[in-house]
Amino acid sequence: MRYSILIDGHEFTAFVRRLGAGFQVEVNGTEVEVVLKDGVWHVDGVATPLTVIGDRLESDGSAVDVRLLAVGRGEGRHVHGSGEVRPPLPGKVVALRVAEGDEVKVGETLVVLEAMKMQNEITSPRAGRVVSVGAKVGDTVDPTTVLVTIA
Repeated sequence: MRYSILIDGHEFTAFVRRLGAGFQVEVNGTEVEVVLKDGVWHVDGVATPLTVIGDRLESDGSAVDVRLLAVGRGEGRHVHGSGEVRPPLPGKVVALRVAEGDEVKVGETLVVLEAMKMQNEITSPRAGRVVSVGAKVGDTVDPTTVLVTIA
């Protein structure tokens, strides 16, 4: 199922698929597995205390505003028409796995982003060549930042 969501004022499309006892969630080419075990959400196997208060999602002292805009049908991977890869939420770049000129495959890790005290791998939504890298290690980025452009 495809969802249009607003996170801290920036709109995203998320694809959610049932996966065994949990869900596979993809936002901006980044996929995570989310499972509820014994009343605690686990993201990619890591217990992640999440609290939802109204439109606010809190985890380990960090919070973001999240609002569901629309729900639609849609399966499969989300591919960005422009080849621009942006982070799904604000965070700090802790590793760059590609450089300009590198060839990348679908699902290959481009950037590791620390957000809400978790490290998230931002993966390539398409195969192609990296034409630009818009951040460096230590930069604080948000969903308006183009991390990598793939042609």
